[in-house]
Amino acid sequence: MIALIGFYLLLVVYFFVCLFLILVILAQEGKGGGLSGLGGASTIGETFGFGAAGSALRKWTRNIAISFIVLTIVLTFWGEYIAKSRVEKFLSGGPEQIAPAASPTPASAAQEKQTPPSETGTPSSKGTATPTSPAPSGSSSQ
Repeated sequence: MIALIGFYLLLVVYFFVCLFLILVILAQEGKGGGLSGLGGASTIGETFGFGAAGSALRKWTRNIAISFIVLTIVLTFWGEYIAKSRVEKFLSGGPEQIAPAASPTPASAAQEKQTPPSETGTPSSKGTATPTSPAPSGSSSQ
């Protein structure tokens, strides 16, 4: 149970890392200016001496991308472990097992064997028809 709670907490952290990675990537100044140039951030940065902001964003992007990849791998293997343990618990007859399908009783199976097929060609109790005499193979003239 603790492993499951930890998994879901790490999944929430993973969600926020994804959002932060998106924001950091969009904030970078690319060849076209990026979203960081919307408010004139590049000229303000140059004016007040924030020239190192570009390299800081690249470092943030690298670090967040590494954490994204590591969290992806950890969540993949952890999720597989949780799924396997649930399947094994289900197959071993744990509390999640469903009731087996109703099987026919031995008395009803014996009764089906003793029922003789009818001679009229109607289906028997097993759902198969008994053979009747073949139809005449000649063609009738009209």
